[in-house]
Amino acid sequence: MTTHQRTAPGNGVPPFALISDGDRARLPGDVVDAYPLTRAQAALLTNGSPPQGSRIAARRIGPPAPFSPDALETAAADLARVHEVLRSSLDPVSCSEPLQRAHAEAQVPLLLHDHRGLDARTTAERLAALLDAERGKPFDTATPPPLRLTAVREPDEAWVLVVALDRVLAETVGADAVLAELLAGYRRALLDPGPAGRRPVVRHGLCAAAERDGLLDRAGRRHWRELTEHNAPFTLPRAWAPAPDGQRRPQEPTVPFDDLGDGLEALAAGTGVPLRTVLLAAHVKVLSTLTAEPAFRTDVVARPPGTPDDDAVACDTRLHRVVLPFAVDREASTWRDLVARVGERERQGWHHRYVPRPGADHADEGPGRLAHALFEAHDPRETAGPGRVEYVAGAQDTSGYGLHVLARDGHLLLRTAPGAIAPARVDGLARMYRTVLEAMAAAPDGDAHAACLAPEEREAVLRTWSAGPSADRGTVTVVGLLQDQAAATPDAVAVRTGEGTLTYRELDERSNRIAHHLVSLGARADTLVGVSLRRTPDLLPALIGVWKAGAGYLPLDPDLPLERTRGMLAATGCSLVVTTSEHRPVLEPLHEGTLVLLDEERDAVAARPATPTGIRVAPSHLAYVIYTSGSTGAPKGVMIEHGGLVNYLLWTLDAYVAHGSGGAPVFSSISFDLGIPNLFAPLLAGQPVHLLPEPFDAADLGRHLAAGAPYSFVKMTPGHLDLLTHQLTAEQIRSLAGIVIAAGDSFSAALAARWSELAGPTGTRVATEYGPTEITIGNSGQPVTDLPTTELIPLGTPIPNTTMYVLTDRLEPVPIGVPGEVYIGGAGVARGYLGRPDLTAERFVRDPYGTDRRARLYRTGDLARWLPDGTLDFLGRIDNQVKIRGYRVELGEIEANIALHPGVRDAVVVPREPSPGLVRLVAYVVPAVKGPVDGAGLRDRLAAVLPDYMIPADFVAIDRIPLTTNGKVDSRALPPVS
Repeated sequence: MTTHQRTAPGNGVPPFALISDGDRARLPGDVVDAYPLTRAQAALLTNGSPPQGSRIAARRIGPPAPFSPDALETAAADLARVHEVLRSSLDPVSCSEPLQRAHAEAQVPLLLHDHRGLDARTTAERLAALLDAERGKPFDTATPPPLRLTAVREPDEAWVLVVALDRVLAETVGADAVLAELLAGYRRALLDPGPAGRRPVVRHGLCAAAERDGLLDRAGRRHWRELTEHNAPFTLPRAWAPAPDGQRRPQEPTVPFDDLGDGLEALAAGTGVPLRTVLLAAHVKVLSTLTAEPAFRTDVVARPPGTPDDDAVACDTRLHRVVLPFAVDREASTWRDLVARVGERERQGWHHRYVPRPGADHADEGPGRLAHALFEAHDPRETAGPGRVEYVAGAQDTSGYGLHVLARDGHLLLRTAPGAIAPARVDGLARMYRTVLEAMAAAPDGDAHAACLAPEEREAVLRTWSAGPSADRGTVTVVGLLQDQAAATPDAVAVRTGEGTLTYRELDERSNRIAHHLVSLGARADTLVGVSLRRTPDLLPALIGVWKAGAGYLPLDPDLPLERTRGMLAATGCSLVVTTSEHRPVLEPLHEGTLVLLDEERDAVAARPATPTGIRVAPSHLAYVIYTSGSTGAPKGVMIEHGGLVNYLLWTLDAYVAHGSGGAPVFSSISFDLGIPNLFAPLLAGQPVHLLPEPFDAADLGRHLAAGAPYSFVKMTPGHLDLLTHQLTAEQIRSLAGIVIAAGDSFSAALAARWSELAGPTGTRVATEYGPTEITIGNSGQPVTDLPTTELIPLGTPIPNTTMYVLTDRLEPVPIGVPGEVYIGGAGVARGYLGRPDLTAERFVRDPYGTDRRARLYRTGDLARWLPDGTLDFLGRIDNQVKIRGYRVELGEIEANIALHPGVRDAVVVPREPSPGLVRLVAYVVPAVKGPVDGAGLRDRLAAVLPDYMIPADFVAIDRIPLTTNGKVDSRALPPVS
């Protein structure tokens, strides 16, 4: 087919106006225009090796549109005549710059195949092979045209049309758009088999000139710069990728919406936008459900306002494929508002389409691109005539995108690239699109913030996986259970120390006497009594005695800095502190109330009744208040009630205590709630609590545990577990306990594997437990039976009477595989923060999924995601908190104390992990006077007010604190520490 060029009048830019006279003189005689390559084309040619293969598009055309070779040839000839870009060639070297040359005529190859005599399976196989061959066959870019056609006749009067485009040309021209216009021309040729009408020529030089002029558009440059800087790129959830040995084939599910047409069209008309904008709004809603980013950007094939016009001469309204970044935020409250916002951003993007965009010269098609998404509305000219037009399976070209969403008549087509999304998640994604479209069509003024999950997925993440079993705890408390156990096993050993043992009878009677003594001094229900004791025979009788007096205990570790202890006593208004004369010199200057010195008052306590006080301890009474680090510089006291405590400890009876008869060791501070099950759970089952000597060096932990083994269970931090793998022999590990539990910090799969290998199949099992202080010690856990594919051990399943959700900041559930914040509800939720109603209201929120209207959820600040099997995968912290040696630390508290030093102008503290599992704090300090930082002086100053685990390991002087464009600390720009 040979075509001849005719230039339409009034095109604005004369031929050859964009190149020099010298370059024009070098052009062949049949060239009617030439212009520089677009930025994307030039980048593709210069980006390493030249691109190989072709871009393809294919459609199956069915009755009543018969196959006519003559009509197809006529349409192809007219297409090349009208669009000079389809009779062009490339000249990358002979001129002063690479050029695209428009020739006066071109022969469009058309290859015919006849599959009508084949069976269905052979037809499909032959077509798939043909598509692969077309995709892999390159073009000679020096010779026009950059286009070839293939037609395949099939049974039942159907036929397939395949368009192949040169890959450099496809950076500007879309294969789907070429196919759409070709089909429109084919239908015209069927209706009028005579010579094609003389439609005006569409010149590509206009677009080349517009791109050149875009370099001068400062407002446009600012538009794209701000969009790029303030919106993170969208990425598909990492958990959605198929397993290394899983299916990695491309997929093309469809999402029908033709039955919703009336509602969607009404929404479009009501906001003054085309239907494609409504479909784009549905797309960005789905993407916003798949990312935790508050504002992000994705790619969209931009369209001009209105409907494509076959007589238009504007080069970018017919064949050109303009891919633009599209900004998405979460501000729209209704579907109508969302559609209007999307329409306005479409218009803004189209207005600045020719302006250079940061990083947009050529999109990388490497593995990273598979995480990105592209939206494209189909060209209505494809289906504007007789015959059924369908996409051809296997012909998809995702252009390197992991997800390519095409909006067509009556349905969305979701094309996924191989290796981007596992098949099971693609089905869920399709249901999500359908759910969003249903919501938009049903209620234009409905809530656009609501999560649009498929019913079965919503049931899984809000019910099946997130709720622990139900267990009736009645009005029982730990106090009552301890009294029952003392009556059942009075002569069994309850407490082991280096100084001897206590039986259950002795523990019960001594705690009763201490309770009577405290009551005589003013202790009562819901008051606090401080306890500052080491791991001596007095510790457990004192803690239990506080409970029996109706009060809750306030742990005051004797090794805490004086100012921290003073602040805790002042904040709680604690009038009684149980301690010994050893600690009187420290405590007396800090405490205005009464010190109950158990050693000096031993006779007075012994004279008290050994029988119960008769005080009823209710589940709603305070059990203890434990202080955790605070972001404002002041620690906060978490109020835990007896109901949550007994619910947790009763769960540990089966989960931990039942794994043996040797009880548990206690070697952590009483200020650390991780050790509470070691203190009390054995006592509920008639087993002993082993109080290890204090203080002792961490290097001796393994020796002490091995000497006291075997235990029923040992709960510790992952750091302690790692330490034991180096301190104990394999034989000692195998016989250490029935089970060890790693909790209080990130637990790596590598550490679990190392422990399991040392313990062997019949040795000490390992488990995980998760839970912030605010939900009463632990909220989930499970034995590690099979090592996960994730880097960290998952969080486990919720314990009885508790819930654990992964939600957005609007308390909406997130889909499987998508990161969100962990919210915890149920029996273990703390009463709140002592004396901090503002902070309590911020962190403890109404539970929208509970049956009790008074129920609350605790916002943990932890990031996690559901995996397809219901496993909860821990991803780290959302806010500025970290875990150091199992302790939760607010970096802001450390920074606030550093900033109090007169020699410090500003400071930022960041965690560094020089090796897996080893987290150390580094303080970057801006000195008030330029010079080195006094690390020793700062360390001494902090040691007076902060626990040792909150003191940075390193102090580094910097000139200023680097910030991101959003005004946040840019931790990546901070200098490394050797």
